[in-house]
Amino acid sequence: NSDIHFDIFPYLPIAIMAMPLTGLYNLELAEYKMQRNSSSFFWLSTINGVINSGSLVVLIVFLHLGALGKLLSPLLVNVAFTGYLIYKYRQLLFIKVDRGFIMKMFKFCWPLATAAMLGYFTNGYDKTCLERVGENDTFGYYVVAASMAALLTVFSTAIGNTFQPDVYQCIAEKNRRKLMKIFGVQLAMLLAIVLVFEFACPL
Repeated sequence: NSDIHFDIFPYLPIAIMAMPLTGLYNLELAEYKMQRNSSSFFWLSTINGVINSGSLVVLIVFLHLGALGKLLSPLLVNVAFTGYLIYKYRQLLFIKVDRGFIMKMFKFCWPLATAAMLGYFTNGYDKTCLERVGENDTFGYYVVAASMAALLTVFSTAIGNTFQPDVYQCIAEKNRRKLMKIFGVQLAMLLAIVLVFEFACPL
């Protein structure tokens, strides 16, 4: 109803502000990919995910901020990582950049950025449909279970992106044997994480 939309509307700027702040973080991950620095890529993406999940627990469970905590957590984490990366590359702030090159970069990237932003509005469509059914208890269980299961994507994404350069190289070189080994390592790591998660579920 109108009251719900009115309550949620003030929080939207917080969610939207968090999105542009992922830029430097994604560029750092891309740099690690190009350098084939798998360990740094893995640790940076994993630490980001763990801190994000931890801040959600603190803001929602301990501070009882509810929806505000859910939206505020990514913003705070993104601000922290952006500040860290600005400090890390502070010497680059004084380098002169070719404006023509910057314009070419924006022309190349704006379709990708637009597509990524559209994903923000399509995410959560399942919850919107289920909420209309009217069974609040079932809907609540679904949301909580989906949020807990989504924690696994922190590790699966980190593992997948870590081995991505090697996968591309094996495909380019048609090295099927090495490719199967990489897939085996990925699968073993994911299975280990899922098993730990499965045994911890009753707790």
